[in-house]
Amino acid sequence: MQKTMAWGENFAGPVRLVWGMKDPILGRALKSMRGIFPDAPLVKTQAGHFLQEEVPDVLAEAIRAVVQTR
Repeated sequence: MQKTMAWGENFAGPVRLVWGMKDPILGRALKSMRGIFPDAPLVKTQAGHFLQEEVPDVLAEAIRAVVQTR
């Protein structure tokens, strides 16, 4: 997680956070991500850890939105 945080602090591209609020593994890392990407739009979901399986449409829309900003 520390490597991910260090990478994020130096990332200058567009970001949209999609978060599984019921994620037992990364759920509590949201505060840290908001600290690194305070201006990134945040989409909260009732998903767990596997967003691609639980909320694929929400995740796909977030990816499309980021790609369109480039």
